[in-house]
Amino acid sequence: MSIVITGVSGYLGKALISNYNDSNEKIILTYRNNKLNNLNNNFIWKKINLNSNHSKVYDYLLKPDTLIHLAWDGLSLRDYNSKIHIEQVDNHLNFIESLIKNGLKNIIVTGTCMEYGDYEGELEENMIANPETKYGQAKNILREKLFLLKKKYKFNLTWLRLFYFYGGEKNTKDLWGNINLAIQNKDISFQMSKGTQLRDYLNIKDVAKYIYKISSLKKDLGIINICSNIPISIKDLVKKWINENNWKIKVEINAVPISDHEKKNFWGSNKKLKFYTK
Repeated sequence: MSIVITGVSGYLGKALISNYNDSNEKIILTYRNNKLNNLNNNFIWKKINLNSNHSKVYDYLLKPDTLIHLAWDGLSLRDYNSKIHIEQVDNHLNFIESLIKNGLKNIIVTGTCMEYGDYEGELEENMIANPETKYGQAKNILREKLFLLKKKYKFNLTWLRLFYFYGGEKNTKDLWGNINLAIQNKDISFQMSKGTQLRDYLNIKDVAKYIYKISSLKKDLGIINICSNIPISIKDLVKKWINENNWKIKVEINAVPISDHEKKNFWGSNKKLKFYTK
C-alpha cells in the first residue's frame, strides 16, 4: 500500500508530511525542482512535472493506491484572479485521470472555501458553488470534472474545502506571514484593514492532522470543509496572535483597504469533518 503526496514544497505540504514519519505505508513525495531537506529517509522522492505527458505516471509513481493532491501553481503570488488558475485545470485533471484509469483507488484533493463565492454566514458542503475569483472558479471546475470521472471509473474521491490557516512557516504572503515579517523587521506598527470581516481560521498543524486522518480512511467522502466553525474578526485574530506570542507591535486598523474578494463575513460548518475525524 502506498500514498503519493504532491505539492509537498508548499506551505501546507511541509506541515502535512511530518504526520507520515511513522507510517506503515510507502510514502512517495513528488517534486518539480528541488527536494526538501531534513526529512524522513524512508520517504521516496519522485521528480514530476504536472504539465508533461502522464501516460506512464502510474508505474513511475510505483502504482499507488492513494493520492493526496495539494499541488497548485500561483498561490505564492496571492493573486486569486490570475489566469494561471484556470489555465492549469486540465493539467491537474489529466494527471489524476491517468492515475485513476491505471488503478488508483483513493483520491484526496484540496479545494478552497472560495468555491462558495457569494454567500455570507455559515457555509455548508451542500450549498451550490458560485465562485467569484479565478482561483475559486478553477478549483470548482476541477472538482466538477473529477466527480464526472466517477461515472467512468470506480474510485473514492474526497474534496477538501480548505478555509484559512496560520502557524508553521512564517515567510508566506498571507496575513500570518505579513505580521511575522513585520515582527522580524522590528517594525513599530502593523498596517491592516479595518478587520471587521469574519473568517474561519485553524492552526496549520490541525489542518494537517485532519488531512492525515481523512487519508487513512480510504473512503468516498465527497466534499468536506476543513474549518473550525468558529467565526473571528480579522482584527481580533491579529490581537490574539500578538498576545499569544508576546509581540511588541502596534496595530494600525483601517490603514489598507479590504480586498474585493474578502469583504463578506463567512465561516465553515465542520459537522461532517467532526463526524469522520472523531
